[in-house]
Amino acid sequence: MNEMKRTLWITHFGIERSAELSIRGPLFEDFQWFCEWSCEILHPLPKRIYGSDEISALYYCLSFIGAFIREMETSGYGVRHETEGDHGGFDFGK
Repeated sequence: MNEMKRTLWITHFGIERSAELSIRGPLFEDFQWFCEWSCEILHPLPKRIYGSDEISALYYCLSFIGAFIREMETSGYGVRHETEGDHGGFDFGK
C-alpha cells in the first residue's frame, strides 16, 4: 500500500493551523482501482475516488482534491502548502 502525506496550512477566521493531507493508493479492490484521501480539518473522513486503472484513479483523486480545495477557499478557508495562494500545491489541471 502506497501512502503519501503533505502538510497543509489551513487558515479560517484568521487562525492558521497545520493539517495533514494523505493519499493512499492506487489500490485495487472488488475489480476497481481507487485512491483514498483525507485531510485533517477540511475532510477528516477518508473518501475514495475511482478510476479505470491506476493512473486514472490517481489523476482523478488529485483533480478532485484540487477542486475541493478551491471550493473550500470560496467558503472562507485559506489553504496553502508552501506559499499563499498555491491551493495546497494542487494548482494544476486547469
